[in-house]
Amino acid sequence: MRQSLVVKAIDNSNNKNVVSEIRTGVDSMLAKYDFLSTSMGALAVTTYCVIYKHQDPLTALQITASSVVVALVLNEVLFEHQNHQ
Repeated sequence: MRQSLVVKAIDNSNNKNVVSEIRTGVDSMLAKYDFLSTSMGALAVTTYCVIYKHQDPLTALQITASSVVVALVLNEVLFEHQNHQ
């Protein structure tokens, strides 16, 4: 049985626009949300749990990532009126 492969050429002229839009979106997100303070608090708790309570590091990092996301969402919800002024 013979199979064929079809390859389509992709127009790469819009790649620069896509990259600049992604960069603009990332810059906007980093300016709007405070990743440093939420991450540092979560990492402090993670370090405590791993070192002193002997929690599995992978589980602790999953909890850390979840807590950072929850903190950012709560910050957006609770302080929404301040962020949009």
